[in-house]
Amino acid sequence: MKSASDASSKVAESTSLTSATESATNAARDAARNATTDATTDDVLKSNLGQRVIVGVIVAPLMLFLIHLGDWFFFAMIFIISLAALYEFQELLRAKNIYPNVWLVLFCGSAITLTFQLRAASVQDVIFGAVMLLVAVELWRRQGSPMQNLGGAMLGLFYISVSLGTLLPLRNADGSGLLTMLVVLCVWASDTFAYFGGRFLGGKIIKRKLFERISPKKTWEGFFTGLIGCLATAHVFWIFLLQNEYPAREHIFGIALLIGALGPVGDLIESMFKRDSGLKDSSGLIPGHGGFFDRFDSLCFIAPLVFLYAKYVMRLL
Repeated sequence: MKSASDASSKVAESTSLTSATESATNAARDAARNATTDATTDDVLKSNLGQRVIVGVIVAPLMLFLIHLGDWFFFAMIFIISLAALYEFQELLRAKNIYPNVWLVLFCGSAITLTFQLRAASVQDVIFGAVMLLVAVELWRRQGSPMQNLGGAMLGLFYISVSLGTLLPLRNADGSGLLTMLVVLCVWASDTFAYFGGRFLGGKIIKRKLFERISPKKTWEGFFTGLIGCLATAHVFWIFLLQNEYPAREHIFGIALLIGALGPVGDLIESMFKRDSGLKDSSGLIPGHGGFFDRFDSLCFIAPLVFLYAKYVMRLL
């Protein structure tokens, strides 16, 4: 009897131990699954693509809304973008031991952008005044090389302040703001399609890189998918929104072709500046995108070209 009782007790203990082991194993598995899920979610949120998407979802509608409002609302947007990008450009210069008078450069950049909006004076006159002011003030400065300081300051003013400033007269001549929206959407479409085209097709069709010396990751597949995406975006936008106001479809495709083909040049130019300065991004102000200069590099190059197209080809300005 005692032997049978002991055997029964051992069986019970063994069953209990097995049950406890299974429970612990299941609990560990669930914890690991939850940890993996949390880690995956966290990785997505922290990844460059995830941050790009989140910022894009928030910023894109706001920018389109400000373009729609126009006038001083659109000016405020361009003013902030231009000033922030100009400041970041000064930081790139400082990394190369070039020291422009940052606050004076920002003042001159603000004056140029404001002149585009007010049209109270000639933009050319303000640029001449800014050049003379920068040169004169440099006499009293003892930091860095005067010629390099002035060259860096003027490059920033022309490439950023003047370039982005050309969007203001374009928007003022564009009653509904739809043409200005088209420009911004085409730049975004070109960047987005090029990103995914390069990511999934890069190097599989054309082995040679787009411009390996400046940007080793850019591919011809990305370039062509960006161009196609840009043209497709313009076509859809024209069909649903633009054709009543701008019936000449060839001009819409002309602008899209300009952006799709030459927008990447702006990206490469900014990459050239960053590579020369040794910095990965112009700043970290925009999560997933770097800085304002990183995000709007294509627009800096494209804006004056679209301005000239609208003025001399479309006769809009």
